[in-house]
Amino acid sequence: MAADVTDDGDLRRLLACRRGRLTLYFALPPAVTVESCRALTRIGVPDGTRMVLEKPFGTDAASAAALNELLHALVPESHVHRVDHFLGMSTVLNILGVRFANRVIEPLLTAEHVEAVDIVFDETLGLEGRAGFYDETGALRDMIQSHLLQVLTFAAMSPPSTLEQLDVRDAKAEVLRATHVWGGRPERFSRRARYTAGTIDGRPLPSYVDEAGIDAARRTDTLAEVVFAVDTWRWAGVPFGTRAEANRGLRGRSSRRRRSPS
Repeated sequence: MAADVTDDGDLRRLLACRRGRLTLYFALPPAVTVESCRALTRIGVPDGTRMVLEKPFGTDAASAAALNELLHALVPESHVHRVDHFLGMSTVLNILGVRFANRVIEPLLTAEHVEAVDIVFDETLGLEGRAGFYDETGALRDMIQSHLLQVLTFAAMSPPSTLEQLDVRDAKAEVLRATHVWGGRPERFSRRARYTAGTIDGRPLPSYVDEAGIDAARRTDTLAEVVFAVDTWRWAGVPFGTRAEANRGLRGRSSRRRRSPS
């Protein structure tokens, strides 16, 4: 059923089509999600409704807190599910298996034995028609503050009591509370850039600013790189490098040098 999820009338018709318990799954830009939730608070939702929201959850701490208030006006916290689909990927879930089910590897994953950790997600895709979303977001907000920090928590967290949701969440939260930009110097240990024109596998691609729908004045980044410190007893002194880049491997752009702790 096609509907405008910010329109009260369309939402009423949509909810009227339900059978059984209702689950509302939001895979939308943050601004649209907020407007939809405001509409839902006006019309109400059935008892037992669950709200599932894909990242990004808001655009900053204040908007995330405001979105939480909207959700809690609709359903209890136990019926809110904030989803980062990276954590459902087998390659990410395997981190838990390698760490906590392998008695050979796990004792070696400490500052005593590990010099550095790199968490990298590079794409060979261009914008691919995503201007409406990507130009409002960029690589840093789209990838690092959600996906790659979540992967970092899997790599750095202490063994949770169980693999149930609350125990895993609390173990990840402990890591995030101990995580900050290396040396407290984002100007030295972070970097953003965007791709210029070139080719990938013989396919010509325009520069990011020349893609359809892009506002060059926004200075949206297509490469983001941050080095973090995780100040726990296990990882103190080990740099965690995170990098996300669109169009990795693009031939024809200027070279870049990575900044590492020294």
